Amino acid sequence: MTEQGKRHIQEALEKREKVMEFIKKEGGNPQTVLMTFGRYDVIEILELPSDEVAMKLSIKGAETGDVSIETLRAFTVDEMQSLVSSL
Repeated sequence: MTEQGKRHIQEALEKREKVMEFIKKEGGNPQTVLMTFGRYDVIEILELPSDEVAMKLSIKGAETGDVSIETLRAFTVDEMQSLVSSL
């Protein structure tokens, strides 16, 4: 969360509901939300249909001013095994 998000945590949590609606509208599926100590205050695991939707989500999150977003593409073990097998 940004400093703004931390100062107004209740409002930030309310805005988050709108972001979740956006994710679902775009065909995404929220999997897990974790609140953490340290560098990352929140870790969210989402299934998104495309990189374009991931970019839209990053823009939408940045517009709130409450969060800074780092997006990582993750692979399941099965996906990784398939990739390695294709080499």
